Amino acid sequence: MGLIALVFFALASVYYTVTYFVVGQVTFPLDDAFIHLQFARHLAESGEMSFNAGTPSSGCTAPGFAWLLSLALRWIDEWRWASFSLTSLFSLLTAAVVYQILMQWTSRRTAALGGGLLAVVASPAVIQAFAGMEAPVYACLCMIGVWWYGSSRLALRLFATVMLALCTWMRPEFLAVAPLLGLEILLRPAGRWRDGRWIELAFAVIVWLGTFATYVYFHRQLDGHNVPSTFDAKAVAHFALKPHWLEGVPAVIEHGNWRFLPLALVVWPIVNLLLIGVGLATVCLPLSLGLRANAKALWRDMGRALPGRRLALLLLVGFPLLRAFVDPLGMLWFQGQRYFAHLTPLLIVVAVGAFPLTGSLTAGGKWDWSRWSLTKQLRRATAWALVGAVGFGALAVLSVKNIADMHLAAAKWIRANSEPDDVIATNDIGALGFLGERRILDTVGLVEPEIVDHYLAGGTLLQYLREHRPRWVAIFPEWYPDAAESDELTRVTSFVADPNVVCGGDELVIFAFEAAGEATDAAP
Repeated sequence: MGLIALVFFALASVYYTVTYFVVGQVTFPLDDAFIHLQFARHLAESGEMSFNAGTPSSGCTAPGFAWLLSLALRWIDEWRWASFSLTSLFSLLTAAVVYQILMQWTSRRTAALGGGLLAVVASPAVIQAFAGMEAPVYACLCMIGVWWYGSSRLALRLFATVMLALCTWMRPEFLAVAPLLGLEILLRPAGRWRDGRWIELAFAVIVWLGTFATYVYFHRQLDGHNVPSTFDAKAVAHFALKPHWLEGVPAVIEHGNWRFLPLALVVWPIVNLLLIGVGLATVCLPLSLGLRANAKALWRDMGRALPGRRLALLLLVGFPLLRAFVDPLGMLWFQGQRYFAHLTPLLIVVAVGAFPLTGSLTAGGKWDWSRWSLTKQLRRATAWALVGAVGFGALAVLSVKNIADMHLAAAKWIRANSEPDDVIATNDIGALGFLGERRILDTVGLVEPEIVDHYLAGGTLLQYLREHRPRWVAIFPEWYPDAAESDELTRVTSFVADPNVVCGGDELVIFAFEAAGEATDAAP
């Protein structure tokens, strides 16, 4: 375990040093990380779940992470290090849990240590440790659930169900785990693992219904929504750049585009699953080539940790498939694997965990590694994973530079050139809200549900701006061409990301709104 920690801190130091050398500072590769910080700051200061102070909001998709981050902010004054410390801890713990799972499945220390090191080396472990997002937390909790679910003790498997349900507070998509968990219980073959399965099923139903009810109650208490307000903004009323034929089931039903329902139900989930496969190949090509044969061996074997092994396989395939019904744009490397952070450690435990059964990490693949020892196979797999990690690490560094050049620079300009009571309308709310320290009118609707209803009713951004009269408007012009070309907006300055690898547009333009008057609240 000490070696796993040593390698993690060594790679983290390399990433930090390179990022500082290229960018001149180390910040986040995504603007969304500042959204979490904004919610966490208000939780730490006033106990209020809000983006704009005084306005409770269900716009945080990871309220559990915001709460943990608020605790970190109380202990560590500097916001970067508060975030980095929290996410690095859970990234390292994920690798430690991979070690424990492989000890449980194989009883081989070589396999466990090799898998733990792979979990550290394989991207995006280190990247996520510095991304300021919820991904390392839910990945860790999910893997703990898989570990405990493989126990022969019924009580520990029940605790695993609770742990998996807790992941919902880190990512709402984890509600999709409930049917997969129930499927594993029902499909479990006869034998000692089947003992008590009806108790497990009843307990799982109670836990997941309780989780769902609590989740709905929490959000309704904030602003009357049953789920995070981001759901409507992203999955139902996507405002720009997303064609109707590329929508999920909720959006198709809401818009009445029934001719696209077959795409949402059949085509996009399959495409998404294929893209996940491509993404896993970028993590470590040899492991992905052997995935099918290794998964088949684990599923059929009646040996140790059967429930945990089967649940891991169901999560690896079923989770991205079910998520695609809601939002088809969930590709593995989209936003640094933000939505699928648990799939990389799952790939590793499946590949390494099947070794006693297949004798090869690439079983059934085009490469035959069975003639080599496990140690040599693990070294080769780690070398492949390192190649992928270097490539995506470079991409992450460029992403940090994009955020620094555009969002951090724009936030600095806003603080220097606006009044404290000015309202800023923007499509990327994170840094402008947290670092700009101004009230935000969210043109996307993540924390502004009123604008989602406005869009669904056929309204435009310019109409909404006229009603709410913000002082400044910071947008990507291509997202809102009508507003950007209007005489009511006067271009003041802009910030460019070049080359742009992560921002929603190459140029963020700040306009002065000519009709600005006394600013109204951005969200009631």
